[in-house]
Amino acid sequence: MREALPINPRGLPVKLGVEPATVGKLLVNLDRAGLIERAEASLVSVVHRRALVQAWSEDYSYLRSNRRIGWFIAPRGLATLFRHLDKKERLAATGSMAARQVLPKEMADGMALHLAALFAPDPAGLASRLGLIKVGPEAATVVITAPFDPALFTGGTVVGGIRRVNIGRALVDLLTLPDPSPQEAISIMDHLATTDPSWSS
Repeated sequence: MREALPINPRGLPVKLGVEPATVGKLLVNLDRAGLIERAEASLVSVVHRRALVQAWSEDYSYLRSNRRIGWFIAPRGLATLFRHLDKKERLAATGSMAARQVLPKEMADGMALHLAALFAPDPAGLASRLGLIKVGPEAATVVITAPFDPALFTGGTVVGGIRRVNIGRALVDLLTLPDPSPQEAISIMDHLATTDPSWSS
């Protein structure tokens, strides 16, 4: 999502760990859907990031596309929870926690964190180690799922000792989590669009 333009598709198979034919087919489909634009030599010259995220959210959902989802409440609050988190835990934060890294600090600090969404190999085990209490979705402040893609535990960025997925994944997960998460995703994309036109459409 943050790849510098233009993008040379020749390097994508190695970077993504997939076959060249898979990348070629994907780029053709994205081009036909109007989600990217290509220049000479098949270079990707424009990525319509907002449209790409929204299209991705139609085929993927944090809640439906992953495994062993657990809803929990942090009895001592989210701030305390993450201050005392063992930095050796194998996890990745997504949704609000990851998406807000692109916002100015004062803007991010002014937004209440309603739901902490995490990826972990063993959601129930992580919840037990963190002292979380299992509840229904309507009362939860933490949701944890096991991803099908283990690359989430090595990609993204590490902030404050916590790995956070890339902005594209974070926004897609926000769009597919319960309210008010989708509205937050739209607000973040609106902010990104003020400095990057590719987030306008």
